[in-house]
Amino acid sequence: MDFSSRRGEAQSLVKEANKLANPSFLGMRMKGDWLGATPLYERAALLFRQSGDVESAKECWEKAAQGHKAQRSPWHAAKALERAADLAREAGHFSEIETLYSNCAELYVEEGRPQAAAEAISRGAVALSDANPDVASSLHFKAIEWLEESDKESTFPDIYRQAIMHAVKSKKWVDAVKIELKFAVSSYSGNAMSTMAKSYLSAVVIYLYSEDGKRAWETYQDALGVPEFASSDQAFAAEDVIAAYRSKSKESIESAISRHASFKFLDNCIARLVKNLTKTDVAKTAEGLGGGAVDLGSLTLHDDDEEEDLT
Repeated sequence: MDFSSRRGEAQSLVKEANKLANPSFLGMRMKGDWLGATPLYERAALLFRQSGDVESAKECWEKAAQGHKAQRSPWHAAKALERAADLAREAGHFSEIETLYSNCAELYVEEGRPQAAAEAISRGAVALSDANPDVASSLHFKAIEWLEESDKESTFPDIYRQAIMHAVKSKKWVDAVKIELKFAVSSYSGNAMSTMAKSYLSAVVIYLYSEDGKRAWETYQDALGVPEFASSDQAFAAEDVIAAYRSKSKESIESAISRHASFKFLDNCIARLVKNLTKTDVAKTAEGLGGGAVDLGSLTLHDDDEEEDLT
């Protein structure tokens, strides 16, 4: 079957589906027959897509979603809307992406599947990263919020990584650190201690790169309250680079970075920041780094009831 015949069949299916979906006084049908119309819209959507008519395929999936909602099937409605959203993304219809992915995600939440909602809204955020960065940021945070509600956040690390990548790309440093800290907590709950430690080190790096020494120091100090971080290679790497910053010597900073392999294994967007730390205003950053170096080798861990629980 060639593209034109597929499109012709799809058009016929839509025509038949529209008749069923609309009330017919002559046919003594007072409301739409969505049970009959919905699978026709779905079949038409597939045929339109095969023929290269993305716009018509998207519209059919939207109609199919309407049909599933009329039949009180939010899950299937969400799946149909998600397919419509994916086609809107493919076609570059950025004005529709937020609405379609958001509506789809809300239906997943209605069905008690916040993790599916998080995955869907995260894809929408990635699609809008360049076209509408502010909306993308909002969607990334919404995705993380739904993950946290699902209590399965530790099984979806890529959602955190995509959000961090967007925040760094947008130079929203405070947002980037917030997500890193959430990622650290999520990793801790999933017993992924290495990932947790990398997230805390990444948070310190972000603040150092943004020339906010005070927040870098505070974040590092708070992270030391987590025993598994305090004893990690990443904690020693953070301590060393902070000490180097206090010397205001770019050579010392580069030397500290080269001594610790931990910096090489951070996510790519953070590793790029590490490589460019000495291109920032080191003296300005150093002014915000308070206190002396912390001797992690002699650090005494407090009892659980005496320390702040950052996890």
